[in-house]
Amino acid sequence: NAIVTSCGCGTVLKLFHNNAIVSGLIFYNSGKDMSEKDACLFIDKNAYNVNVVNNNFIDCGFSIWVDKSNNNYVAYNNICGNVDRIVSDRGNSIQLFKNCGTIIKNNYFYNGRDGVYISNSMYVDIVDNIFINNRFCVHYMYSHNCLIKGNNLVDSSVGAAVMYSKFV
Repeated sequence: NAIVTSCGCGTVLKLFHNNAIVSGLIFYNSGKDMSEKDACLFIDKNAYNVNVVNNNFIDCGFSIWVDKSNNNYVAYNNICGNVDRIVSDRGNSIQLFKNCGTIIKNNYFYNGRDGVYISNSMYVDIVDNIFINNRFCVHYMYSHNCLIKGNNLVDSSVGAAVMYSKFV
């Protein structure tokens, strides 16, 4: 339960190596600049097979940004957006860009812009999560062969948006 923060500036933690495990941390107060990809946890394209398990994310720009990284597992995390900002100015709880083989399971998402935003990705499974008070709970763009199953989507503007995607 160590607290890691960037005191509101930039990204809190960037991962660049394969097979990392991030567990049991409280991520707090990253930067909020959406154009700079400010995140509490940023997983770089050189990091594969990353496990992000049993963490808390509070007051992040983006909570978890996974950039061109494959075969990751994100489970049992609590991710809370910032209600002090209007919903369009909040970051996504999880942002996936050019991912393949990522599993997002048993997380609790609340007060975010998009709970999980998936862009240009394949084989992303979103299973058994709880989404409360998000703009879009799950938002697919140009992503194919993905699974969304067993999630609870509550009090949000849109449950699941599947845009320009096939076989979801």
